[in-house]
Formats: sequence, C-alpha cells, structure tokens
Amino acid sequence: MKKPEKKAAKKAEKPEKKELEVTPRLRRNWLRVRKAYNMSMEAFGSVLSLLNEEEANEMYDLVINALYKDNVAEVVRANPKMREFVKTDDDRFCMYDIYETLSWRLRRKEEPPEYRKKIDNFRLAVKKRLIP
Repeated sequence: MKKPEKKAAKKAEKPEKKELEVTPRLRRNWLRVRKAYNMSMEAFGSVLSLLNEEEANEMYDLVINALYKDNVAEVVRANPKMREFVKTDDDRFCMYDIYETLSWRLRRKEEPPEYRKKIDNFRLAVKKRLIP
C-alpha cells in the first residue's frame, strides 16, 4: 500500500509543463545557436554565453521538448510547434548540447522518465556483464 502513495505524492510534486511559446526572439536565437553549432564548439559556447537570463530560460524551455526522444518524428509528434526547430537529427543533437550547457548554467535539471531509466539500467547491466 505504501508504494502507490509514494507514486501519487511524486506526481503531485511535479509542476505542470507550460506551453511552448514561439516568439521571433526565440527563432532568431535558435538560428544563431544552430549556425554556431555547425561552425565549432567554441563558437557554440560563445553564442550560448551571450544569451541573457531570460533568453537562456526560453532556449532551455525549447530544448527540453526534444529530450529523451529517439528521433525527429517523436519530437514533432509530442509537440507540433517543434516542427520549425527540429528538421534533422543534427538539430536534435544540437538541442542535447544546448541542454547540457544551459542546465549547468541555469542550475536546472530534468528528471528522465521512468521508461528511460529502465532502458539505461538495462544497458548498464548488459555492459557490466559483457565487459568483466
């Protein structure tokens, strides 16, 4: 009986995700960051460091929509507004790098969903078994 109560308490603690608002400033920042990502990692880091706090939070809210999705179709299916931002796997990989950088800078971290934790634990167990 105690386990279902814990799960219900965890669900109650999670804040609801707010709707993604696509603004011209967000589009412009995405294009700048994406172009810098294609140039070099130094340029990419520099462009991200130039974002002010509000722009960085907007960018973070954008990229968390692509987290823990295995392909572009899953990202777009989960949130149709992401269609203009995620067209290729390179865009998705760029979003992962943005997430890593901004989560450290903004001190925000997204908890992976349960199914992803199980997959990661399974892969880790298989690796440990195959590589003594």
